[in-house]
Amino acid sequence: MAQNNQINLINPTMAAKTTNPFPTSMYDAIVVTADALIGAETVNIQVMAGTTAIQVVGLDGSTPATLTAGLSGLALEGGPAYVFVKSTTASACGLYVDPRLK
Repeated sequence: MAQNNQINLINPTMAAKTTNPFPTSMYDAIVVTADALIGAETVNIQVMAGTTAIQVVGLDGSTPATLTAGLSGLALEGGPAYVFVKSTTASACGLYVDPRLK
């Protein structure tokens, strides 16, 4: 359940879901969190390149930016439009954004 100024991008569900592009140009940064990932379940983080969503690479330059059971929250810079792709999950998992305004 979204709290305070959290934005609920995906209501808790076991189904695989892809968000609409989420614009962040009005934010300095966002923190994206998933509340119930286990095992190999993931949320891939993509950025819009024109009309195409492409995988974001982490700061190491080679690992895809992905939420996992071991890393269920990640801070992202504001600016791009992000797309989040949640895998099928064993339990209902939601996806939330906490924005930091400029």
